[in-house]
Amino acid sequence: MAPISEERKAKRKARRRVKRREVAVEREMQLQAELENAQAKLAEKEKELEDSRLAIMLKEREIDNMRFTLAIQPFMPKLPKIDLTDLADPANGQSCLGEGSFGKVYLKRLRSANNSYVAVKEVAPTSAARSGLRMEATLQARVCHKPWFPYVFGVNLDVAAPILVQEFISCKAGSVSAVTLLAALNDQALLLLKTYQFVWILVEVAKGLAYLHAARILHNDLKTDNVMVGRVGKDGIRAKIIDFGSACLLDRPSSFTMSGTMSSHIAPEVARGGKTSCYSDVFSYGKLTEDVEKAVRTGHLQTIITACVHCPLAENRPSMDNVVKMLETACHH
Repeated sequence: MAPISEERKAKRKARRRVKRREVAVEREMQLQAELENAQAKLAEKEKELEDSRLAIMLKEREIDNMRFTLAIQPFMPKLPKIDLTDLADPANGQSCLGEGSFGKVYLKRLRSANNSYVAVKEVAPTSAARSGLRMEATLQARVCHKPWFPYVFGVNLDVAAPILVQEFISCKAGSVSAVTLLAALNDQALLLLKTYQFVWILVEVAKGLAYLHAARILHNDLKTDNVMVGRVGKDGIRAKIIDFGSACLLDRPSSFTMSGTMSSHIAPEVARGGKTSCYSDVFSYGKLTEDVEKAVRTGHLQTIITACVHCPLAENRPSMDNVVKMLETACHH
């Protein structure tokens, strides 16, 4: 048998190398597919776990709300129950003032209140939403006799879509338009407010938040679109803090699961999973003040912003009573 030539040997080696490379590439592709499949399953499981955690958190909050309501019920005035027949749409038909994850807010007329305009918050027909609305109404009712908050006319938690009926805050007497502080800052032609009037709005909001804290209530969601503003007379201004949907008692602080883009008005300690506090409300107030300063350039608010927002330790932020004093000093400039 003739010996195999070196050329044939080289060709056999080359074929074997090509075959090994093909097998290796095929195996690598197989492993890559298995890895991607495993990663997809892991992502699916992680989503299921996150959904379960969120569901547990919502259920715990619902239970906590129910316990809270039962605990304070003996000490709270009973809110009137608003019959749906007592509500009517405005003359020009149904009008939606706003909507969000909570539900929708409609402009209505309340027949039993001289046919006055009211804002009707309607939430989803779930036990969690019903419980949350009950807590919101209860906390807001504790302070609604003060000028910094909308008056609560009553609730109806027994209908398919539970409702909270509260004062409608118009931008001026006789108007059916409402303006948030955010809208007034973004379009200053809406109310034609002067710089000192924006500072006065800050004073009113600070007084309202200070009163909330004195009543042992945390708002937990203070921002420019949760403050309604309007003109009173020629030069008068009113500002009211709205949306008690995230509020809680000072003795029963909340914590929130932050997902997606974090709102900049949330205090960093809360964003990291900590409990809310007077200090976190103060931080939110500082961010609101910062928004006003950026828009109208008063030149007198930086000390307040620094104290409320840029203080390294939350507990070193000023109390809202002290913020009110700082603002009143700023108003004299």
